[in-house]
Amino acid sequence: MKINKSLLRPVFFAILSSLLFACNLSSPSTPAVAESAPEVSDTPIPAATATPEPSATVTLTETPLPTETATETLTPTALPTLGPVEGKVNVERANCRYGPGPGYLYEYGFVQDLPVEVLGRTPNGEWVFVQGLWYQSGCWMKTELLALPDIDIMRVGEYYGVLPYSEYYPPPQLAGVSREEDTVTVAWIDVGMTEDKYRGYLIEAWVCIDGQIEFSPVNIDGTITNFTDEAGCSSPSYARIFSSEKHGYSYWREIPWPQHPDNPEFDVTPVIPTPYIHPGENMVENTPLPPTDEPSGNSTSP
Repeated sequence: MKINKSLLRPVFFAILSSLLFACNLSSPSTPAVAESAPEVSDTPIPAATATPEPSATVTLTETPLPTETATETLTPTALPTLGPVEGKVNVERANCRYGPGPGYLYEYGFVQDLPVEVLGRTPNGEWVFVQGLWYQSGCWMKTELLALPDIDIMRVGEYYGVLPYSEYYPPPQLAGVSREEDTVTVAWIDVGMTEDKYRGYLIEAWVCIDGQIEFSPVNIDGTITNFTDEAGCSSPSYARIFSSEKHGYSYWREIPWPQHPDNPEFDVTPVIPTPYIHPGENMVENTPLPPTDEPSGNSTSP
């Protein structure tokens, strides 16, 4: 039997509609969702912060401290003291004396070109102790009266020497010593030497000049004299007086020296050299006595 397809089409649609209706009944209903806008709060938005980039890691290494080394203090090397220095007299005639200054007694007269050996000097080098060729003993000359090699005279050793001692007269008695600022006045009583023997009075003074103690020997024909003695030295000034006659010197008398008021109290005693040849004390045999008179004439030296 042949089925008519056109009759089946309505039946198919009816069955399909029934099935769809049954599905809608069995499915639960979904509640409607409200479409209201969500409530916005005032919560602040955090500010954007820059994310730090990783920095390069520095590896610290311990730097050793420099080793402290002792600094060498350089001190001037003292030049060796020169031995006898050969020279010769460079003037027509030169006086050579018992002490380093024109106030000392005359001992010898040297002629030009006489060879000498320089054996010592004064602290400032202005006078030198020499031994003349063919002469028996040494004596003092002004340095500028000698022709010397090209040397520093201060490298010659410092020297004082001795004075010839005479027993004829004592040293003078002091009459007074006073100070007026930088000036010291010394007065004494005349000893009464004979005219033939009289050679005045020798004062050896160590005084302060420009902050240094200077040796200042003077010969005085009289009984009073002045010295300049400033403040500022590290040791006290000092002086002594002798009677001077043609054969030599008396023993000395110390002068009570008034120290400068601007100086501090000194707790040191000046070291003063022994000045003369005394029997039994530093006696030098065959020491010639000075001549009775210092020669006059054409001497060009002190």
